[in-house]
Amino acid sequence: MERERIMKAPKNPSTQPRLFQVIDMEELVPPHHILRQINEAVDVSVIHDWVAPLYTEKTGRPAADPERLLRLMLLSYLFDHSERELYEILPMHAGYLWFCGLDFESVLHPDPHHPTLPDRTTLVKTRKRWRQHGIFDRLILRTRCE
Repeated sequence: MERERIMKAPKNPSTQPRLFQVIDMEELVPPHHILRQINEAVDVSVIHDWVAPLYTEKTGRPAADPERLLRLMLLSYLFDHSERELYEILPMHAGYLWFCGLDFESVLHPDPHHPTLPDRTTLVKTRKRWRQHGIFDRLILRTRCE
């Protein structure tokens, strides 16, 4: 009785990815993805003016970008992630990063001269503070009226 030979796939000699990769985040997000639709439909830039009175330049650390914080909060709400889950998933999700104006490099190797991911505790504290001052209510009312 002759044994049948099973052809095995050859082993890949190198599992090391290329050291340098040029990635266009814009190309990674499909044209009709829900995050693109939200990005086009909702102007979140107004958040800067709304939250400015809540911060002072005299004390504390510099504020994180409020637009980025709002986008992170939207991701958490829309896709039902806790802040902890969101921060675990974010470095692997091109769509989430694109929506927040970030890229893979910015979360893997933060640079103070480029957009960065705010600390998770900042997100939690900011959400609480904005809720107390009615920022989310204003955003919802503004979105409904547009």
